[in-house]
Amino acid sequence: MQIVAFVTFDETTLYYQNNMRIGMKPISKSNQSKMKNILLTGLFFLIMVQPICAQENATMKKYAGLVKADELKDNLVILASDALEGRYTGSRGQKMAAAFIANHFQEIGLEAPVNGSYYQPIELYSVKPGDSYIVVGNSRYENFGDMFYVGESATGKEVKAEIVFAGLGRDEDFDQVNLTGKAALLLTDNITFSSMRLMRGTIAKARERGAKYIFVSSRATGEEFDQAAGRIKSRLGQGELSLEKPSMEGDDGGVFYLKNSVAEKIFNAKFDKLQTAASAQASKKQLQKIKPGTVSFQTYVTITTVRSENVLGYLPGTDKKDELVIVTAHFDHIGKRT
Repeated sequence: MQIVAFVTFDETTLYYQNNMRIGMKPISKSNQSKMKNILLTGLFFLIMVQPICAQENATMKKYAGLVKADELKDNLVILASDALEGRYTGSRGQKMAAAFIANHFQEIGLEAPVNGSYYQPIELYSVKPGDSYIVVGNSRYENFGDMFYVGESATGKEVKAEIVFAGLGRDEDFDQVNLTGKAALLLTDNITFSSMRLMRGTIAKARERGAKYIFVSSRATGEEFDQAAGRIKSRLGQGELSLEKPSMEGDDGGVFYLKNSVAEKIFNAKFDKLQTAASAQASKKQLQKIKPGTVSFQTYVTITTVRSENVLGYLPGTDKKDELVIVTAHFDHIGKRT
């Protein structure tokens, strides 16, 4: 059996046989009705074909014309409805969507390829933040309060570490300090999803320089930090999903994000002083003038198994017995978020 088309609700990949595009060959009459319905299930995807072929090939035009906006809307209204609760992976709403799609596949005559089922079981792991905190002096800061932790490892107990101020995390900053086996605190302009992504390279460099733990602070106001912490909590609260079961032991590259008031307490210095030292010329070695501090912390996460499923169907060839079309779906979504 040769796969000549693999259709998903996100994208379509066309396979070639004898250097001929699928659309160049007529579809048998016995499969025309099924093919129309397959096109209608494409409310999730855009068929990617070369424009020149689409313009010149009458067969493509014929079947593209079968896709009607009102029919697409009927399915879209159901799948995007509040009743499906955002279709978060493994949730009741996602399973309702899977049942709707599987039922549609059955109605249009697609074969159920997974031992007589349209469902392909998938086992995932959901990681959610637990009781994480840091301690500076006599002050304890709880997760999603004046700090938050993003990572998958659990220390299992309170850990104490020396923490070094590493400025903006440039090469010339790292050259001024010794990070081996210590915690490093880095500065960034703000704490947002985009800035956190941009920090990944800097964080990786800090670890290459020997930093065992990473802390990040910024000039964001308390209110701005609270808003960022709230967004992160909302996102992580549903659970980060993984195909492989994360190990809770050791350091997975997690990062602590702190209000600047916490950074001030760690180094017993005003945040303006930290910023000035970070922006000074490397030749002045201002980072060395910031005395290292001490921080204690604990991280904890919960890991649960999430059982989900893909939905897929087969359309076997009639004129071409060794060919088939696979239709499958990426239909889950982000769930309910505040």
